[in-house]
Amino acid sequence: MKISVITLILFCTLLTACVQPRTFTPQAERVASTELAFQIDIPEIPNTIDARKNDALKNYLDEVVSKNKDLNSIASTIQIFELEEEIVSAESLPKASGDISKQKNEKSQEEKDFGFAKEEEVNASINASWAVDVWGRLADQSKASEIQSEQKELEYQHARRVLVAQAAQTWLALWRVQNRIQYTEQRAETSQRLMKTIEDYYLNGEADYESVSQQRTSAIQIQEELVQLKAEQQIHRHRFNVLRGNSPRKTIVLYDYDIQPVITQLPNEITAVTLQNRPDILSSFKQIEILDTHTRASYKALLPQLKITGALSGDSQTIADVFSGDILWQLEGGITHVLFDSSQLRNQAKQKSKEAETSLYKYEQVVLDAMEEVENTLANEKALSTQMLLTQKRLSESKHLVNSKVEAYKDGSMSVFQLLQAEEQFLRIKNEWIDIQSNYLKNRITLALATGQSLEIKEK
Repeated sequence: MKISVITLILFCTLLTACVQPRTFTPQAERVASTELAFQIDIPEIPNTIDARKNDALKNYLDEVVSKNKDLNSIASTIQIFELEEEIVSAESLPKASGDISKQKNEKSQEEKDFGFAKEEEVNASINASWAVDVWGRLADQSKASEIQSEQKELEYQHARRVLVAQAAQTWLALWRVQNRIQYTEQRAETSQRLMKTIEDYYLNGEADYESVSQQRTSAIQIQEELVQLKAEQQIHRHRFNVLRGNSPRKTIVLYDYDIQPVITQLPNEITAVTLQNRPDILSSFKQIEILDTHTRASYKALLPQLKITGALSGDSQTIADVFSGDILWQLEGGITHVLFDSSQLRNQAKQKSKEAETSLYKYEQVVLDAMEEVENTLANEKALSTQMLLTQKRLSESKHLVNSKVEAYKDGSMSVFQLLQAEEQFLRIKNEWIDIQSNYLKNRITLALATGQSLEIKEK
């Protein structure tokens, strides 16, 4: 099966027509996608980014890329295919071999008298053969090996981008759980104070037992949440170490740094053409080229093959004079053609053709899946941006409420119980704010992968 340029152009045009271009208004706060950007505080509006270089994160990502076992395994595989490419290319070159032998003859007395026999005789020969690639079969095999090596490099690039994204999301997860633990511990402390206050009210007859029970249940739930968050923290720490090629329980020195979320710039326009930056899509197309090239080589194996052989031999008493005297040379050319194996070779060629056709369908599915990823992440981008804005408003309103109750408590017109309730509500919304930021930035990382972007400052 042969993939023509026109077929590929039509398919790309079809995909482009299926995706409506999306235009985003550039913002001055956005930075280039080749740099790392960080969101370090509650933004005034969604997508506000404070761009700065975080050496701790950069060092962490560099360590992940250099020490990750899976990535190093893929890199070794690339070297294997590069060597295989050289081996296949060498098959089209002429092959030569040489042979040297030395023998000693015993002279009879009569031979010695007349000097007919040689005491020592050196025989040497050079043989050469060349399978002439008339139809380009060997060239196709060499080309397929070359494309396969390029495919492995694309697979490495894709695996590297996925790994860096996983590392960035793990970094982000640690940032989230660290902040969640901090605010949940404050909530637990506030809840305990609330429980003590409501118990005092109950003992004084100012509250019923139902209110006490509800507050005790709330305090227990907060403690359960804190236990779950600390367990989650351990899991993220283990993942943090394993990604760097270390034991899961190794001490995390990098964790002492200020962990900040990672964010990437949205492209101004997202169309099907943008997907050509994705290594997994390019790798899938390379598979079509590999199988298509193997198909051509399989059909060419059914054609007559030309082989040229040559030989040169001579003998003398010394090695230096072997080819100085009388020499014998031979040059032959032969044509071979399959007879009994033709059916097997023909079926093998048909099999390769079907495999190429199957790989085309798989390529189309990879492209469609990539388009779906972009559409889903863009939908999440819009929803999460709106949620960030609404949650920020609730957080701001809750903070304003706490401040007003603090002033009222100082004036004596507000009870401490009401003040503690407002503080506990503020801390709960604060945790929601941390979660929504984390979800938003994780979606941005996913969008970067979906649109073929790299999170590294300079991808190698």
